[in-house]
Order: sequence, then C-alpha cells, then structure tokens
Amino acid sequence: VTAGDCSGFNSPERQALVKQFKEAGAKLPSTEWAGPSKLGEARRACTAADATSTLVTGCLDGTKQEAAKGIVTWLRATQKVDIPPENVWHYDDREMNVAPFKGTGMNARMVSCGTRDARFNTGLCGADLSEVVDEPGIIVCPSKPVAA
Repeated sequence: VTAGDCSGFNSPERQALVKQFKEAGAKLPSTEWAGPSKLGEARRACTAADATSTLVTGCLDGTKQEAAKGIVTWLRATQKVDIPPENVWHYDDREMNVAPFKGTGMNARMVSCGTRDARFNTGLCGADLSEVVDEPGIIVCPSKPVAA
C-alpha cells in the first residue's frame, strides 16, 4: 500500500517492483495494480473497496489501514486465503500511516528511523533491512510502541 502512483500505469517502476517482490519470494496472486492511482496519479482517502489486488496505490496518508483491511478481504474472497489480522504487517516511513493501525488487530512499524528528512518528517532512502521485522504491535520511531 503506497501513497504514490509508482510512476503510473504500466510503468517500468511498477514492473521493477513486481520483479523485486517475486525475486524476494513474494507470492503475488495478481500483478495488477489497484487503488485510486491504478491508472495514474489520483490520490485520495482509501477504502477497503480500493483493494482489488495486493498492490494498492494512491492512498492518502492516514488511510492505508483501510486498504490493508481490504487486501485481507480480497484475498479471502478471491484466493480463499484467510489471513488473521495479527499476521498482517505494514511498514511506512510516516507515523501518520502507522498509528492508524491501532485497534485494527494488524501490525504496523515505522521504518527509515535512522535517516529522516526533518522538513517533511519522512524517511530517506527507505528502510534499513534491520527495521523489517515481524515484531507485533504498532511501532514508531524510535521503536516506542504506541500506547494500547
């Protein structure tokens, strides 16, 4: 789930991301992109209905948890795969996209904690591999859990 459009419909960036996911061992049930920015930049608040794939683009900050819920529902309906909320993880470089996962039963973790752009409160150059862990909970920089 991303806010951006990954350079738009059928872009080389989207193709490269799918390739990287597959090379990393991801089992993508579909390589189709979904969400508000499926066909190009059209960012808006996401809903569960926007998730017609596991690849969702164009979700405004603070609404990515809705797309994550939708992905779980889509997988159950189309792939007959039931993923309990406690087995769902979302990684993001903004606290405003991690904190809303509180109360969903899903896990979310803020990444790029060591490299921050103070002007935009975002991470630089993505996550450090050591940040991509399956530690349960809602974790924001500097690795302080959000109060339950």
